[in-house]
Amino acid sequence: MDSGPWLAAVPDDGAFDYSVEDFGFWSASVADGSHNVRMRVQTSAFNTTINTADVGPFLIIVDTTPPAAPPAQSSILEAPYSAAPVQATVTWVPGPPDPLSGTQAHYLALGTSPTDPGSGYVAAWTVPMSFPNQSYVFQNLPAVHGQSYYAYVSQINKAGLRGPSAASLPMTVDTTPPVPPTWVSDAGAGTTLLDRLSFSWPAATEDLSGIADYQLSVRDDLNNWLVNNQSTGGSTSYTAIGLSLVKGRKYYGRVDPINGAGSGSLLPPESDGILAVNSYASASSVKLSANLGDAVGVSNLYVTCSGGDQPGVIYVEQADLSSGIRTDSQDTIALNQCVDVAGITQLNAQNELYLQNSEVAQVTGSQAIGALGMAGTSLGGAAFGLQPGITGGAGLNTIGLLVRIWGNVTYVSSSTTPGYFVLDDGSGLVDKDGNTGVRVYCGSLALPTVSGNVTATGLCSIEAGCPVVLLRRTGDWQ
Repeated sequence: MDSGPWLAAVPDDGAFDYSVEDFGFWSASVADGSHNVRMRVQTSAFNTTINTADVGPFLIIVDTTPPAAPPAQSSILEAPYSAAPVQATVTWVPGPPDPLSGTQAHYLALGTSPTDPGSGYVAAWTVPMSFPNQSYVFQNLPAVHGQSYYAYVSQINKAGLRGPSAASLPMTVDTTPPVPPTWVSDAGAGTTLLDRLSFSWPAATEDLSGIADYQLSVRDDLNNWLVNNQSTGGSTSYTAIGLSLVKGRKYYGRVDPINGAGSGSLLPPESDGILAVNSYASASSVKLSANLGDAVGVSNLYVTCSGGDQPGVIYVEQADLSSGIRTDSQDTIALNQCVDVAGITQLNAQNELYLQNSEVAQVTGSQAIGALGMAGTSLGGAAFGLQPGITGGAGLNTIGLLVRIWGNVTYVSSSTTPGYFVLDDGSGLVDKDGNTGVRVYCGSLALPTVSGNVTATGLCSIEAGCPVVLLRRTGDWQ
């Protein structure tokens, strides 16, 4: 070695008895680095020693120094958070090449300490295949909520020495879903824009991994999905474009928050629906210009009845008190609140025009809508566009308006649901059963006594061609 004295070679199996042999030799201590080795074969026979010609030199590199560690935190677990089942994909940046023998492999382990603990690993040290591959997947890790995992990476040189390790940034297990937003707004009751829908919502909450994104889906009332899991880029509002909305169809936006571990919520909320419509300037213009079955929308009307003793009904009226209309909305909205409404024009069994499959959306503002005081002969009136009049009616159509009537109670029915009484002001009207006066439906309200003098405030409606008044709440008759 290095032109030094010849050294005896020792066969691995103890004897040179094959044409090809593995063997080794022992030398004095040598320094790290490159060394030249020559070989010769020596045979002895009949007290004669014969040496063959030298073969070589051959290069041997002596390397007793472990390789350097990879750069600090240069190994990266694929995501900072993970849901169950847990797997960890680690990628890394190699450390500097071993200056003598070179790097032949990377060694990896997984643990729960931000520094290499030296023992107690979750996944023991392993050598990834396909060197110099710089990615490896640890499978089937314990799914303990809040547990953080760290990858440790070291290098092995061609002398078989493993260097110090570098730890990755953590990956934390998050097994709980995010808490979804409390509501989703679809920005109105109706829309005339048939190529887009806009939605907004409050921020969701997440106890560990944070909210990484929101995914928006849009469907119609036949459960046809127009948009599926569209990323909003983390924004709490989004406009879906390129749609083909159909007038008369109602559309809903569903928002699913996605946490840092990639999990969605268990019950993503949905908007209350927005109808694709034609826009009309007023309730009057709907009655005069629309056709039955049309999808219509009207802005800036005011609520005159919402639930109460007329459940499943909202009446709205124009600010000038000239026209009102019934909807089948199940919402509860404060009286006098300004709203936009949308729905399909239909006549109910009693021939009252109403908006079917309706949406009522609150907008800014309110206005006290006063009741129109009128004699019994003025109730109902003649037909007005889509709204039929009462039998033999004449004059302005008042169906859908908030009205006030007065007179003597001629009949009380407490055995029917809803209860009602009949109020006569001397106009000579009769209800559908022949009782003198105008029938006033009370819902669950207490009834007055016969012969009492009463004032009643409610919505003018129609029943069997006769005008009726629908009370809304306690105090509507006195």
